[in-house]
Amino acid sequence: SILLAGSGSERFFGGEDCFRVYRVADGVLLRTIGRRGTGALEFDGLAQIHVTVDGFVFCADRRNNRVQALTPTYAFQAFYGCGMLTRPEGVCSDCDYVYVSDKDRAHSIKVFCRSDGTFVRSFAPYGDGEGHVLYARELCYMPQSRCIATTDVDMWRVTVYTVNGAFVRHLDFDWYNQIKHIACTAFDELIVGQYSGQWLAFVASSEAIPIRCSLIEVHWLGCAPGCGKVVNMMRKHR
Repeated sequence: SILLAGSGSERFFGGEDCFRVYRVADGVLLRTIGRRGTGALEFDGLAQIHVTVDGFVFCADRRNNRVQALTPTYAFQAFYGCGMLTRPEGVCSDCDYVYVSDKDRAHSIKVFCRSDGTFVRSFAPYGDGEGHVLYARELCYMPQSRCIATTDVDMWRVTVYTVNGAFVRHLDFDWYNQIKHIACTAFDELIVGQYSGQWLAFVASSEAIPIRCSLIEVHWLGCAPGCGKVVNMMRKHR
């Protein structure tokens, strides 16, 4: 199990077909959500989990080819992308839209209306050139610039787009391989982790110079609200 998300006083650890919610203060297991299957609150290949500021939970359900939305009380709310997603790996949202990274040979990121699940647009064209993505994994929303950042496992970089799909820049990690995990603070500072969990890097939004950090910070990966603590911890390792 790896930690996938966090919100306020809770942290989420995920497996293939469920995730567990722990209280931060004392590590008490509060609940386990999900089981293997194809119905509501059932998962097959659970990937990234995103928790919004108001407590809603979005789960990339990889082999069921969909995203599930849960209420702040962990009740099922809606499916997104049924019949449109090939292999969703990452998910994030803002107030209006849900963004999903998909293993699609046309465009890697698909956008759905958060209120009713309607497909809105796709962006991040497939490829290895500027503004392209070969294998998009996790996503995060950058609130200050209103951008979406995705890790590209095959290109060893992070690619940033506006929420409307315009390419902004690449952040290259070619001296490290297989980057997968990504999160963002309230100040657009990115937190990026390796596929195997061997390192974690802090990147200011205007920089492309990762800062190597010790393995102990990995358990903070993917947190949404309250990410400031992660950055404070990481700055000690500059």
